[in-house]
Parts: sequence; structure tokens; C-alpha cells
Amino acid sequence: MNRGPDSWRVVLFTLYANVVPVYEQVLSVHGHRLVALFTAPGPRVRRTEDYRAVAQLSRPNLDVVVSNQPRRWAALLDVYRPDLLVCVGYNWKLPQDVLDVPRLGAINLHAALLPKYRGAHSFAWALRNADPIVGWTMHYMTAELDDGPILAQPSMQLTDDDDIDSLWDPYWALAPQALEIALARVAAGDPGDAQNHKEASQADAFEPEWLHIDWSKNARDIHIQVRSWWGNRGETRGALAEIDGVRTRIIKTRLTTVDSQTDAPPGTILSRNNGTLIVQCGDRALEVLRWNPEPANEWSVE
Repeated sequence: MNRGPDSWRVVLFTLYANVVPVYEQVLSVHGHRLVALFTAPGPRVRRTEDYRAVAQLSRPNLDVVVSNQPRRWAALLDVYRPDLLVCVGYNWKLPQDVLDVPRLGAINLHAALLPKYRGAHSFAWALRNADPIVGWTMHYMTAELDDGPILAQPSMQLTDDDDIDSLWDPYWALAPQALEIALARVAAGDPGDAQNHKEASQADAFEPEWLHIDWSKNARDIHIQVRSWWGNRGETRGALAEIDGVRTRIIKTRLTTVDSQTDAPPGTILSRNNGTLIVQCGDRALEVLRWNPEPANEWSVE
């Protein structure tokens, strides 16, 4: 492709190998070139092996820099003379000297509609709170996490019937749209839309007690509790409960119109059919579609 004077050199910071070809294609359509990938094992408390798949994308015209030393990144990044830095899913906070290197600045894809849910567990909180709309935010990066001016916010509906199985593909299909819109606004010199910091909320890790199911709660509440544990950042998918006296990981549930009409106590299995369970909750029954016995050492509440 012939690249004119408006062609940019772009560096992508990411842990997600699947994002790279998609974003590289979007950049190419706009005449821009992805010149390097930065990835990292991450801090000790958030260590991941995902960087290995990113590292395998190295080729003659695309370097991959694997570094766990943020203080070195600005000098390493400067070698590539980037016009723009794009960040999608990273396990380190980018230092200000790194953000200062690209001529056009740095932009980040965040899995929430900011200013709600700043932080690493944003999508899980949207599932937990049963937000009617979920989406992405592409925003300019600042020294603070997820608080920069907004460039794009593609979104989709969320219903009680949805969990990560139904949401994953359509949700990620929105990610290229976020970059498309953001590139146009960056090219136009658009400073983005300032976030209302008074409306901001923090998406920290769930409290340990949220992992444990109380069958006396309403079926909908338990269903939402189960789906909120979707396996983010190395966490095991599902919430913990007792079924027939066995400690069990409840991975997938479904709301059902079955009227239990029983005096059975919460947690009672009302029926077993085609590999699913109907379990009595505080108000009505809940269908359990996937579950696994869980080692006892997973059950401590700290």
C-alpha cells in the first residue's frame, strides 16, 4: 500500500493476540502502519501467560517488545518514532513518559461505557449490575486510569438472558468500530469529550463473599451472581454453592418460567433432565446448565 503524508506509525500495547490482526486491518484501511507490539508478563499479582501468544506474532515488518520494566518503555518506544499509541488490555499502568512519546498521543480501549466502571473488572460489574446497555470506550490516555477524554462508545443491549457465551462475539465485534471512530477524530485534531468525573465509578475486584451462592436469594439474583464471574483475568468462571451436599462451581444458569409450587427448602433439586438441574431458590426455580465439583480449599471466605 502506498502511504501518503497522513500515514501514521502506530504501536499497540496489548495482551490480546486476537486483537492484533483485527486492529492492524483497520489501521491499514486508513493508510496507517502497525510497526510494533508491546506486551508483558505483568506485575507479580497480575501475572499472565497471554503475552506469549502476542510474542509469536513477530515478523520481519512487525517487532514485538516483551518487557516487564515500565521505566524502560519510553526509550524503547521512541525507537519506533510512533505517531500514535493504541492500548487494548494491558496489565501495567503506562507511565507518563510513555504517553508523551507519540506525536498524536495515546488512546485506550476500555471495556465499559466510561465514566462508569473505571478499572480492571469493568465488564464483570456491568454483568453484576444488569446494566441495560454495555459497550466499549476508546479514550485518550492520561496519567490516571480510564479518565481521559472520550473518542468513541459503541454499545449493545444486555438482557437477563445474556451471559458471556451469548455476549462474547457480538461484544468484541464492536471493538473495531471504536477504533474506526477514534482514528477519524484523532486525525481531525478532535480533543474528545471530557468525562464527567462526578459520575465515575470504580470497577475493583469483587468482595470474596460475592463468590458464594445463598440459595434462599431470588433466582434472578443468583443467575446474575453466577454470570458476573465470567472468568476475567485468570479468575475461574462461576460462583460456588452446595448441590446435594457437594461443594460445586455453578458455571452457567438460565432463568426459567417453571413454577416450583413446592415447600422444598432453597437448594433442593426439583428435577434432573437432559443434563440440567432445576434448583429451588428463595422465590422460584432456577435452571443450572453447567456445574463442576469444586475442591474444598476454594471455599474460604476471607
